[in-house]
Amino acid sequence: MEITLTQFQRIFVTLIVAILLVILLLGTYMLKGNSPAGGVYLTKMANFFSKDAYLSLLAEEIPYFSELDKFKNRDPSPVRLSSFLFQLATSINPEDPRSLMGREIPRFALYSGQILVAGVGVDYTDLPMESPPPPEALAADSGDIPPVSAQEETKVQSASVRNPNGKKVVFIYQTHNRESWTKYVSSGSSPFDPKINVTLLGKRLSQELNKKGIGTIVSTKDFAKEAEAYSLSYAVSLKTVKEVLSQNRDITYVFDIHRDDADRDRTTTTIDGNKYARLFFVLGKGNKNWQANYQFAKELHDRLEEKYPSISKGIVAFEKSDYRNGEYNQSVSPNAITVEIGGVGNTLEESYRTVEALADVVAEMYWDASPVSGQEEGVR
Repeated sequence: MEITLTQFQRIFVTLIVAILLVILLLGTYMLKGNSPAGGVYLTKMANFFSKDAYLSLLAEEIPYFSELDKFKNRDPSPVRLSSFLFQLATSINPEDPRSLMGREIPRFALYSGQILVAGVGVDYTDLPMESPPPPEALAADSGDIPPVSAQEETKVQSASVRNPNGKKVVFIYQTHNRESWTKYVSSGSSPFDPKINVTLLGKRLSQELNKKGIGTIVSTKDFAKEAEAYSLSYAVSLKTVKEVLSQNRDITYVFDIHRDDADRDRTTTTIDGNKYARLFFVLGKGNKNWQANYQFAKELHDRLEEKYPSISKGIVAFEKSDYRNGEYNQSVSPNAITVEIGGVGNTLEESYRTVEALADVVAEMYWDASPVSGQEEGVR
């Protein structure tokens, strides 16, 4: 018995519909079981089918769709059924060789991040990297953090601010607090320093938010010194995060400030003639509720890009593995986020500009979400 082209098309469409029904039932089962991964898996599966492929399926059953002008003039895309079935069976994505090599090459998992939102010119070669400091970088005492220069360590100017009613709503800390920059360490030394490091960025973020009426708590603890091993830094900083949150119920936002290992040309942008250190928001999928943190990061990214185009490199997420923490203390709050500000080649001046931009949008978000009386006028 010969099968006509029309019959073959109907069989093919029926097969596709059956697969979609299986996906729908599987998704319903996962969601019923309160599986946090349900939405993630469904999204991945749905991405294999283009919008036009879905329209084609609908047109087979609803003739009205096939008569629409926009449907007739569409540029049809093939249904990538073979790729879909192959990845479903093997967990290997033919379009991403990292999914295969990552299982065979030691430490390749370091490059297993997923870019959820890509900033201007960002691709997988821009994934943030972190290198542990050499033992001698942890041996020195931190002491008091001094000013760096008259130009780069400016004083906070007094300003009228909204009344935060004494509330502390932002907590800032630096898990890898000794991360520094090549400009401020001896030639040939690793970019880690007990005094001139990302703790300065945390302090500046606190100051800028205070100027805008946002109460803050900033930790200057030397987590790198306290941890028995650098890989345990997050476990050490988590104790402080939990302690602060338990004692300050008004904390709304939690920021862990880092700097990337990337070169200057990948971490710098120019906005209105000024150099800024680009920032990257990092999420940990080891947090079962990471999608809530994603919404927070996405709003920050969107607001930053609207006011400071190209300042954000986007949002990247990492799975928990032997080489990555993959949780980053973000399970403590849906508004907890890791922020990589610039890289080893940036200057404090460039990083401070970025911190000021971040404070600008954080304050904007906070006040937009908080009704303010006419007596609480001030600056944004």
